[in-house]
Amino acid sequence: MSAETVKTGIVVADSTIRRAIVARLDALGLLDEARRTKAAAFDALEAAAEPAVAIRPAFFCSGCPHNTSTNLPEGSLALGATGCHGLAAFMPERRTMDVVGMGAEGLAWVGAQHFVETPHVFANMGDGTYAHSGVLAIRAAVAAKTNVTFKILYNDAVAMTGGQPIEGNVSVDMIVRELLAEGVAPVVLVSDEPGKWATPPGGARVEHRDRLDAVQRELLALVTPGTTAVILDAQSVPVLDVTAAEMLTRLQQELDRRGIAFLIARDVGQVRDVLDHSDAADLGPFLHPTVRDAVASLGRSKEPEA
Repeated sequence: MSAETVKTGIVVADSTIRRAIVARLDALGLLDEARRTKAAAFDALEAAAEPAVAIRPAFFCSGCPHNTSTNLPEGSLALGATGCHGLAAFMPERRTMDVVGMGAEGLAWVGAQHFVETPHVFANMGDGTYAHSGVLAIRAAVAAKTNVTFKILYNDAVAMTGGQPIEGNVSVDMIVRELLAEGVAPVVLVSDEPGKWATPPGGARVEHRDRLDAVQRELLALVTPGTTAVILDAQSVPVLDVTAAEMLTRLQQELDRRGIAFLIARDVGQVRDVLDHSDAADLGPFLHPTVRDAVASLGRSKEPEA
């Protein structure tokens, strides 16, 4: 297995696999009448289906931090799982294999590493999965002395099923300290706002999100193999496109008609640039550097005029 194998691979349709199995069974004289009848029924269903006029590949929502977190250094591989980050498996340029269920991120590599020439992989994981059962996979990787880098995206929500809060009130600090206690080293914290980590939890290194690729390359090239981790603090939206900016404008106008306040907190970098330069209505008055500032602005707006 190599990065090139994954990069140039193709996605094989279930129907193609089924027909190949039927043909092999038939050639071996193992295709009985019942299976032959069932295979013919599937062939009829596929023939009757209307061909797709246009196909839109699955992709991340506008502003989703996984769109950044699933990028890889050239020549490397990643493992996915059930979760939003698993969409990277449908994007050939991300070189990601979606091979396991939620909570088993990286576990396939614990066994496979001994039988392939590839020395290292990345394993994507969300904070909701980490709190649910993902930490057990990381513990197993450490125990097996697995050469893998877990990329844990913290957006403070179980985004895959609608944005529910994470059980257990898991925080970035908790994840960093727990990983260090489990024997993961090094642990690097990457954030759009590195300044807020003046005192890094557990003494972990803190880098700006712009250095994510450099951090990944560094961990990929470590002389001493082992289980390492990158935690991406993605509580603020790192990326926004023009379509999302227009959607936010329509949402603000609709909420305003209903007497509901609309505020955006912790907009950073590219997000503010897109909102400032898009054709959408001016959202400047609704932008605030922190959640506390946004809430405070609500209080000021309710004060009676002199």
